[in-house]
Amino acid sequence: LGTAGESLSVPVLDGDTYYIGVTPTSPASSPYTLTALQTTSQPDAGDTLDTALDISVPSELEGTVGIGSDTDDVYRIAVAQDGTLDIEVGDLTANLDLHVYNVDGVRIESSRQTGTEDERISLQVQEGDEIFIAVTPTTGVGSGYSLSVEVDNSISGSASQFVVVDEGALSA
Repeated sequence: LGTAGESLSVPVLDGDTYYIGVTPTSPASSPYTLTALQTTSQPDAGDTLDTALDISVPSELEGTVGIGSDTDDVYRIAVAQDGTLDIEVGDLTANLDLHVYNVDGVRIESSRQTGTEDERISLQVQEGDEIFIAVTPTTGVGSGYSLSVEVDNSISGSASQFVVVDEGALSA
């Protein structure tokens, strides 16, 4: 309102046409400058397990889902090391859910927070596992999001948990 600059950020899909309209809030007219910028990001994730976008771990991505014909965003990970796979979806503007599937398409974990709360999943994985991550809208309203994926393979525990097998003497 007033003479302050205004800005708007809207996720768009490749191939779609968008129109920008400027309307006064009062009968008065005023000169203005309109600047439109398009920023590009990684390729769009597929909508199914068969069309999933391959990503590596760790990854930090941004995406949109539920806008136009983009019904789901599915990512594929080929796990390279044993550990805990930590997945987080944040920066939501509408309610999204997070699901993890195995290579057979069986859902093995879900996060279904309400509203725009971040979605988080942590699960144990082994080297060679093939994991699919699906980000899905729940209310028919699309949203932008950030996706963070990492594997924690640190060993936790104390020395008292280890067993000494042989206490023999060393000889030269």
